[in-house]
Amino acid sequence: MMFRHFLDDAAIFPPGNMPMGEAVGAHLARRGTPEGEYVGPFICGADRLGELRETLGHGHLDLALVATVDDYADVADELTSQQNLTLVAIELKGPVTELPSTPKGMRVFVERTWHEPLDVPDGAMLKLRCGGPDTRDTPSACQLGDAIEHRGAIRVDRRLHEEERADGHREDAERDADERQRAALALARLLRAIAV
Repeated sequence: MMFRHFLDDAAIFPPGNMPMGEAVGAHLARRGTPEGEYVGPFICGADRLGELRETLGHGHLDLALVATVDDYADVADELTSQQNLTLVAIELKGPVTELPSTPKGMRVFVERTWHEPLDVPDGAMLKLRCGGPDTRDTPSACQLGDAIEHRGAIRVDRRLHEEERADGHREDAERDADERQRAALALARLLRAIAV
């Protein structure tokens, strides 16, 4: 399924601002449901990891960590030894000129706003912020289409599929990557058409 675990769970961030306990409970409750197939990792900032651990107890979550490069360095060792949190992605914010050292296969995103260049360091994928306190932070459909078509936004990170290849599923992994790239280009064209 192309969109399996496609939607990260950012319930504790604006605009929802759900309390941690409710957000974790809802995330865990989606497992095994039809919509649960589409839900990806739980997103949490490095500054709220303690609260997440306390709330989670003995449960288990796949985690996408939002952090600066320095914040990630401070919690990296601790996260790799955490039994009930599996770090699957890092979303780096702030100035990022060089990527930190990460475990093999880790998805690394660099967040950019519309006021910044869309290039990111090699080995990272672009995460575009599509909102914020300033109305200028919300892109038009045409801007979004341009960004999706931009090389950084549609680049296929082959590292994401290394494990599948090692397990003998190379053709499936490459087909999925190609389908995602075609879907991104189709979405870019659609957004431009809507904007006209």
